[in-house]
Amino acid sequence: MVTPDQWASYARHQDFLSRSNSVSERSWGLEASLDQHLQAASEGVVLSQSDADRIVSSASRRERHRARLLIMYGSSLAGESSRTDSAAEARVTLRSLARSTGRLDFLILVAVGSGISPSTIAERLIMTPAAVRQRVARARRAIQE
Repeated sequence: MVTPDQWASYARHQDFLSRSNSVSERSWGLEASLDQHLQAASEGVVLSQSDADRIVSSASRRERHRARLLIMYGSSLAGESSRTDSAAEARVTLRSLARSTGRLDFLILVAVGSGISPSTIAERLIMTPAAVRQRVARARRAIQE
């Protein structure tokens, strides 16, 4: 059985991840470590601090390698468009979507898409979770039209 003090490395990595202000290879590594912790706990196994750190290093290295490959070969996989063209096109699309839904509904939709639960959004906006879900449904309908 897993005891609370055996969650120290999980808490440490969760703390590092919560302090991160960008997505990087390190944050991907920390996320992989947190996933491994939860998987191990579901099997009744304890993940040591050294194992957790090794998972972070390995996953970070894999992400660095993946990112390099994407930079080197990404344009050939996605056609001949440049990263700048894709970014500009994405901005135009996002602005169009924001106009079609309204600012608040669009921000709520982006928050839900980012993985924030409707109850958390409702707390922050001083709304009920049902109202947030309703706004999300309306925004999705507006985008599909």
